[in-house]
Amino acid sequence: MKARLSFAHPNTNPGKLRALDALQAEFRAYAQACIDQMVGAKKHHISLSERRRFFPLAMLLSSHLRTSAQMQAVHTVSTWHATLWSRLKKCLYQEKHEPTFRTQVRLVALYGLHEPKKCGHIEVTQQAVDLWWSWVWDTEVSGKTPVLKEDAPMWLAEGAIEFEPPRSLGRYKSIPAKMAVRWARVSCLVNGKRVHIPLICDPKILTDSDLSKSVLVGKRDGRWFFQITDQSPEVAIPTPPSDAKKV
Repeated sequence: MKARLSFAHPNTNPGKLRALDALQAEFRAYAQACIDQMVGAKKHHISLSERRRFFPLAMLLSSHLRTSAQMQAVHTVSTWHATLWSRLKKCLYQEKHEPTFRTQVRLVALYGLHEPKKCGHIEVTQQAVDLWWSWVWDTEVSGKTPVLKEDAPMWLAEGAIEFEPPRSLGRYKSIPAKMAVRWARVSCLVNGKRVHIPLICDPKILTDSDLSKSVLVGKRDGRWFFQITDQSPEVAIPTPPSDAKKV
């Protein structure tokens, strides 16, 4: 898989860009509220089946946008938790625990265990579980909890964004010959409506079927970008014959 970066066309209607600005602010605020809810409940992950009941409502966001923001919040907290081991493992050595107990705590951190469990030949005890999570949720030990930056990109899932080729180029004809134009239809804060953004795209993106269902949308140096994952298969590099000359 390859990341393909596209930018909003320079001639994009300013009103459409303002709609993206408003969406990003509301999206970021809701995603941060979901993160705070997870931290307050001392949860590093929320399953898909739990999210609708667990997270707060967001009246200005469509169901697709709410789902995307919740997905980003869960990913942010889970990633934050996954990085804690490198910082907190020093606590194990400072308290001079036995090697076997250190391994138990490492397994709790690695698999996010919340109860005693046998992992391979190691029996993880309740003491190890309690110790790890007491460190995780103590800000004096683990440090600051996750906070999204004001300009944090939006991670839009399927349903919140769609792509389509242009029906007519109009004002968007003046683009480099090596590039292509594609339209992004993004859910916005107006219920039932979408904002259509013309993109200058990588010409290597051939069909919509090659694109992933989630897209990272944000601003870079004042320009809106759309980072798309291209899932088209890699072109196989032919194997040189055995008698080929070396370079």
